[in-house]
Amino acid sequence: MFYSTDTNKNITPRNGILILLSLFGIWQMGIMFFSGTSLSLYGKTPIFFDQTYTAIVIAAGYVVTIVLNYFLFEHSLLMGKVALSVSLITSILMFCPFSSTALTVLFYFNAFCCTFLIGTNYAIETGLFDNKSELKFVFINSLIVFTAIALLQGDLINIPFWFFNIISVLIIVALFVTYFLLPKRIESFPREAKNPDAEIKTTLRIPIVLKAGTYLIVFASTLCLVFGTAISETVKYGTGLFYLVGIVTSAIFGFLVFKKKLSPYRLYSFSFVLIIIGFVFAALSTQFSKCIYISVVLLGAACLPANTVGFLSNSLYQLKPSKAYAAMFLLIGLIIAGLQTVLLDALKDNLLILFSVLSAVAIIVLVLYVLIEANFTYTWEKATAQNDDETDYEALQPEAVTSLGEVQENVNPITEEINACAENAVLSERELQIVDYILQGYNNEEIGKDLFLSPHTVKTHRKNIYLKLEIHNRRELFEWAKNNRLK
Repeated sequence: MFYSTDTNKNITPRNGILILLSLFGIWQMGIMFFSGTSLSLYGKTPIFFDQTYTAIVIAAGYVVTIVLNYFLFEHSLLMGKVALSVSLITSILMFCPFSSTALTVLFYFNAFCCTFLIGTNYAIETGLFDNKSELKFVFINSLIVFTAIALLQGDLINIPFWFFNIISVLIIVALFVTYFLLPKRIESFPREAKNPDAEIKTTLRIPIVLKAGTYLIVFASTLCLVFGTAISETVKYGTGLFYLVGIVTSAIFGFLVFKKKLSPYRLYSFSFVLIIIGFVFAALSTQFSKCIYISVVLLGAACLPANTVGFLSNSLYQLKPSKAYAAMFLLIGLIIAGLQTVLLDALKDNLLILFSVLSAVAIIVLVLYVLIEANFTYTWEKATAQNDDETDYEALQPEAVTSLGEVQENVNPITEEINACAENAVLSERELQIVDYILQGYNNEEIGKDLFLSPHTVKTHRKNIYLKLEIHNRRELFEWAKNNRLK
């Protein structure tokens, strides 16, 4: 077997499967690299046939993969096999001495299928893999894909299109084999998947503030990646520098998160600051050309860590994402691709305005994120604590259990912490429970639905909490929770 399956029908694939799936990124970025002027500032690597409708074809691929992965999520693997078959045929036919028009059509089919497979691959990663495998895939993908991109597209080696096409054929064959090694079907999830332990009360509604914040991070990091890549192509060795810096910062990011247990959501705000400064230096490069290298380094350092949020959020929510969640991530990619094409076409002759617009967008995103960063950090630390306690419980041998109370203590560690706080605080257990919801980002209506209370009752509880603690705002509530170790 090339994978093992847990009780929730998630699989833990061997590293070889993850490596093979990571090869898709090389093909995807190659399609972007050979897309003429559609997805880059100057079309640095033009090819010998028409590229007029490349952007439209790629947009169509995004739309189709969003729609089909929403309505046919369970059949993503089958759809992927069909797309890979078409891609393999078109890639092989491109070696034939056809007319320029025929080669253009074949390239459009290839670009469409490649874009469509973004959705099927994402469905596999989020709907099939367990959380640990997803996180492992992030860093394997970064190491393989971005190293290859740095070498092949970083002006270190001159890669002609025919050679890229050979690489594409090999990658498509590898992906095709990998798809057949995986289960035939992906389990479909409702809006959010249920906790299998009915005795533990958990919300099935992800707070809207965290959901919106996750999409905000994806938007900013994708914006940085696509425009950072376009900017890096304007200078010699820029693409290689961009991705090599990204690899280093991703390794540091992984070390801080998984070894030092630092909340990744604290690091994202730092990444957004780098994005802003990177676009500012890009604007300065219109007057001082050497500033472009500083911009490439800063954007490369910022984009890759932030792009891990799609995987980290699964661990954050402690739930497998719904079909709508995956479709929304793909929709953001489509919006960014469209925005990139429009802005590059409209402002290619006035780069100062282009980079100023990007800087302003990044500043707005940072301000919005700062407002909800505390909610993310609190929820992440709580989820991490739950994972640690569940691991300890699984390691507990049956003969070591001395009482039913000991089992209950391990099953519901959050209740234990709330009860402990209740003994040492002025708040009741119900009020502490509501504090926990507030700190996670739930609004009054969401809290009411989960606790079977009216929004007015929740509002009254919130007012009483503030009065008892002698605080006036949410920032002070976070400070109180930190001092009382409520997480």
